[in-house]
Amino acid sequence: MVLDSSIRVCLLVMRIIFVTICFFLMLGFSASPVLAADPDVIRISTEEYPPYTSNNLPHGGIDAHIVEEAFGAVGIRVAYEYMPGARSIDLAKSGEFDATLPWAHRKDREVFFHYPKPVIAVDDEFFYHRPAFRFRWNPAKPDYKLLSGKAVAAIIGYDYGPHFQNAEKSGLILVTRVRSLELAFKMLELDRVDLVISKERVALHELSRLFGADQVKRFFRTREHISAKAYDYLIVSKKSVHASFFVEAFNRGMDKIRSNGRYGKILQDFADGKYAVSGN
Repeated sequence: MVLDSSIRVCLLVMRIIFVTICFFLMLGFSASPVLAADPDVIRISTEEYPPYTSNNLPHGGIDAHIVEEAFGAVGIRVAYEYMPGARSIDLAKSGEFDATLPWAHRKDREVFFHYPKPVIAVDDEFFYHRPAFRFRWNPAKPDYKLLSGKAVAAIIGYDYGPHFQNAEKSGLILVTRVRSLELAFKMLELDRVDLVISKERVALHELSRLFGADQVKRFFRTREHISAKAYDYLIVSKKSVHASFFVEAFNRGMDKIRSNGRYGKILQDFADGKYAVSGN
């Protein structure tokens, strides 16, 4: 009788263990589809970089609008959060955001990010300077020795290409990195720097905002280099759980808005100046 009781207890314990295992297995299987479900929102870190991205422009600027339209075409909503550019890319790199916008293609970033199809072709970098500051420069053959010892304002975290970056790193030019183009141009106006480097449309937008369209002529500009056409990209963090899904979805969305004419309409609005005024 004692033996039978022991057997019954063992069988009961085994049954409890079996049922418990089955219960947790069922929980696991039921949770899997939820974890694997396609998301309907993508979180994107970005910055104040008008007219391409800005919380103060219609549709958030042209880049933000294109990205929103592309994802919207495939049923995904975009949630933007604005912050300084360096912080924007760092938080996306760490996976706190799914993606970040807008960034040029750089080989070293491929370690941390996927590059879907480009968002828009962008203009080249230019030097901006006061009329009194003259210098010889050939954008087809940039020679930074001609700017030896000159003070240049640039934005924190931005990569201006190998010629500029190497001249900065070697100390050939004296670069002050600031958090905004507004600060850079104010330094230029106060003669605290000799030059400001910036993309043309971005600089013209900021100069018009700061000094008025009729005062932009107070500043001269010189193309920094002549290069192949460059693009702005939405870059997707490899640490995002849904990285592959977002890349594929964005590419499909871009194809859709190109084929239905929506992309062309946005570019025309951009050319007509509709992303250069405040409002919604």
